[in-house]
Amino acid sequence: MSVSRAARRIFVHDFGLKLLSIAIAIFLFSMVRGAEDVQRAIYADVTALPPSASTGKMLVSELPDKVKVTVQGSRSQVAETQLAPVTIDVSDPSLRYYYFEPSGFDLPPGLSIVSIAPSSFPLLWADRVERRLPIRARMIGQPAAGLALEPVVTVNPRTVLLRGPDREIGTMNAAATEPIDVSELEAGRHTESVRLARVPDHAEYIGRSSVRVSFEISPEVAKETYRALPITVLGGTGRVRLRPAVVDVTVVGQPNRVADIQARRVVPFVRVDDLVPGAGARELKVEVQPLPGGVVAQKVEPPEIFASMSR
Repeated sequence: MSVSRAARRIFVHDFGLKLLSIAIAIFLFSMVRGAEDVQRAIYADVTALPPSASTGKMLVSELPDKVKVTVQGSRSQVAETQLAPVTIDVSDPSLRYYYFEPSGFDLPPGLSIVSIAPSSFPLLWADRVERRLPIRARMIGQPAAGLALEPVVTVNPRTVLLRGPDREIGTMNAAATEPIDVSELEAGRHTESVRLARVPDHAEYIGRSSVRVSFEISPEVAKETYRALPITVLGGTGRVRLRPAVVDVTVVGQPNRVADIQARRVVPFVRVDDLVPGAGARELKVEVQPLPGGVVAQKVEPPEIFASMSR
């Protein structure tokens, strides 16, 4: 018999029995391998039961959001195991440390816990307080050239209730909004819904997290005051005496227009048509002659003077 025929006979003789033997061997190997003990680290989410408001305390230490649990058991069990979230009870303000216990984790039968990391963590407490604070709108940026943000900015509501650790919110004077950028806004009245700015990590707003802020962007104006301007007398036929005879006049308008106004063009005056010679002094309102370029007299000081006419 040739070598090739002998080799072929070895492989094909009782081929089905040989194939069955191989399958049984693979099955037994997988069973033995699946039954051997292995270790694996599994992460479980952590949820906390905080203290009630009646305690007057709150937890300010950082709590782990996950815990690593190393389990041991059969390879097949370990490979399929997922841990449910573990709930930790930190409702007692007298506690200074929390310790994870193996009994707190729900494991299938046959698995055991080798280690827990972290196994414990410190608990830090603070007094819980509530404060009602005014809300301040935070405005940033500059309006376009020729425009200006009016100084009066209103916030609705004007206050907000804040809850948190005394050491974090006890020194706060106000709550702020998120920034409002006015650099791209046009002239006119604006009202925007704005979120309140982030508070310290352990504090929270009560009831709301946003407010409405109203403000106005107007054409920019300049102001100039001309002092000791003589008062012009209009009307009358007698000699008129003014007390005082000069006033201060404040004008407003676009900056370039106001810059072009000269003092001689600002003319305060009084009308004395109704004065009676020898009848004594009367109080008269001081007016200002119209100014060019949309500039207007905003204020005259004093706004009234005394005038008398002699015979």
